[in-house]
Amino acid sequence: MELHFIHEVSQMEYQCCEGKCTLMKKVLIILFTIGLLMFIGFGLATYFEIKKGSNTPSHPLNYEKVYQKEDTSIKKLKVNSQLADVKVKRGKHFSVKAKSGDKEHTEITSKIKNGTLFVKEAHKGSKINFNVQGIKPTDITITVPNRMLEKAELYNDTSDITIEGLKAKQVEAVTNTGDIQFKNSESKQLDLTSDTGDIELLKTEFKDVSAQSDTGDVIIKSINGDADIDTSTDTGDIELDYAKAPKNTKLINKTDEDNGSEIRVNQPQLKNEKYGQGNFKVQVDTDTGKVVIN
Repeated sequence: MELHFIHEVSQMEYQCCEGKCTLMKKVLIILFTIGLLMFIGFGLATYFEIKKGSNTPSHPLNYEKVYQKEDTSIKKLKVNSQLADVKVKRGKHFSVKAKSGDKEHTEITSKIKNGTLFVKEAHKGSKINFNVQGIKPTDITITVPNRMLEKAELYNDTSDITIEGLKAKQVEAVTNTGDIQFKNSESKQLDLTSDTGDIELLKTEFKDVSAQSDTGDVIIKSINGDADIDTSTDTGDIELDYAKAPKNTKLINKTDEDNGSEIRVNQPQLKNEKYGQGNFKVQVDTDTGKVVIN
């Protein structure tokens, strides 16, 4: 009986010890969870505070120049940019505005010479746009009045070119890695080139367009009847949409169908590859992409 009593006491002591250990484990888990949450919360707060500070340049860029008095003397526009997004839109007068970025690393200049408005953005330092500090790249906005220019030239290394409401007899736009987009514009001749970006024309009047991209898509919508169109992309797709059916156009198909490219012609006048005398030429060329003509 004494042995049985000792065994019961020992079992009670073991259960008590086990209960204390379980309670201690729970306490440790709770403390660890609270500590982990506090660590994560503090880390996130620190991250966002640093990010907020890094997104705010120490010397913010704010450039503005209006050429109201020189409006009638400007016949051409030439823009050279390295990292900034370039936007051209219609306005009452010629003007150049630039914001975002850091003026310690970005220089904006504009001037008129021999009837040409020159706009230039130069980046002080490496041209590679790593954007390590998270500072937003510069935006350049150029306004042009509602009249026909003789020529517009736009060159950009790594960012986008967006044009809306521009009238120019001849337009050349080149970017290495950015996109090119035209909206509600008018030109007799368009020459557009992008190495890796997309090229898009929306509701833009033209009679002759060349759109070349290595890896991006080429999209031309609201084509107003007969026009010379030369499109080429190595790996991207091509889409041509007619708002008005062509009457005197020949389709030249240079797609590499053996390499996986496809072409689908939904425009009735071009199903037989030629309509009328075929004085206007539509050329599509892609190695691996798809072509759709509506």
